[in-house]
Amino acid sequence: MTGKAYELLGQQVFDFTRSVDARSRKINSKLQELNVKSDAIRVKINENAAELVDLEISGDSAGSARLQKSNRQLRLELDEISDQIAGYQAQLSKGSQHEKELEKIRSTVQKATAERIENYNRMTEERDAIREQIKVLQSKANDINNRLPSANVDSEYNQLLPLLDYIDPRITQLSYNEKNELVRRWADGRSIDIYFDSPTSSEYKGPKITYNNLNEVEYTPPIMGGLGVPGHFQDN
Repeated sequence: MTGKAYELLGQQVFDFTRSVDARSRKINSKLQELNVKSDAIRVKINENAAELVDLEISGDSAGSARLQKSNRQLRLELDEISDQIAGYQAQLSKGSQHEKELEKIRSTVQKATAERIENYNRMTEERDAIREQIKVLQSKANDINNRLPSANVDSEYNQLLPLLDYIDPRITQLSYNEKNELVRRWADGRSIDIYFDSPTSSEYKGPKITYNNLNEVEYTPPIMGGLGVPGHFQDN
């Protein structure tokens, strides 16, 4: 994450280097041009000097004076060009002309640093706060997890046990487990008659006992409410 100062810094550096590079290219181009002129003037001076010797030997005073004047003019031009070359070379190695632009860049990078530190501190605080929230939530989750088993015990049905006699007086016939099952069925709105309905002897469809092929009676086992095998049908 970057701030406005960081973005401005990038633009300033880009603009500065582009401007400096363009200026350097112009200076180098000018230096190349001046060096070419300087070399050409030196060549001309040397040529005039050689010709001047011949004119002096031959006694051509007018020719000698003309070449001497020409060389003086050429040396003046050479000195001027040399000064120009020195000036341009100094511009290449001199950074003082960029002080204003560099100061702006330095100010911007200081702002970018301040923004970065501020952002880092803010993110660190946010991270620590989130970690603390996670700890709190984890603690709550652990607490809930510890209480889950007891929360799944249907103890609310136990609150209804004192009402069993009012729900159905026949409840006294049932066992403790049956009472608990009954109260759940009643609370859920289901029928509780299954705990009290018992088949009669007429409903029994089990085997019949025949004694000596004379009398046939229906046998109702005790578990179905009967009294067992009639005594007069039992073997003596």
